[in-house]
Amino acid sequence: MVARHVARWIVQWVTLAGVAAVVLFGMALVVGMPLLLFVSHLDTVPGP
Repeated sequence: MVARHVARWIVQWVTLAGVAAVVLFGMALVVGMPLLLFVSHLDTVPGP
């Protein structure tokens, strides 16, 4: 009985961690892609 409760608790936390990881990865992608493009654009612009 306890094992089933522990297993359910573990599954909940693993699911929560997975969702959090996907959300953080998505946010990093949304923030990082324009930043990466901006930096690479700065590299292509000739300096003084």
